[in-house]
Amino acid sequence: MCSSDLSIKDLVTQGALESGFARLCGSGLPYDRSLYLHQEQAIRKLCQGKRNLVVTTGTGSGKTEAFLIPILNYLLGEEKRGTLNDREFVRFCFTR
Repeated sequence: MCSSDLSIKDLVTQGALESGFARLCGSGLPYDRSLYLHQEQAIRKLCQGKRNLVVTTGTGSGKTEAFLIPILNYLLGEEKRGTLNDREFVRFCFTR
């Protein structure tokens, strides 16, 4: 798999992701770890282009992050704008 050489931190710096990711990231979702190319492309298309897409790649290749990061980005944006209310929640459906 090809690495994009960009991390979540880089996408935040570029304005592709919300700055709130700094406080969400940790050992399970490293802020500085390079994303795979398909993850970066999916994140950009979903967060900037508001597009639907299908990601197909092998087991353990980061598909979960490719769809969860845009969801988290949306929620961070709602929080920043003050439009995230206490009734909103996310139900996680595992892909395995």
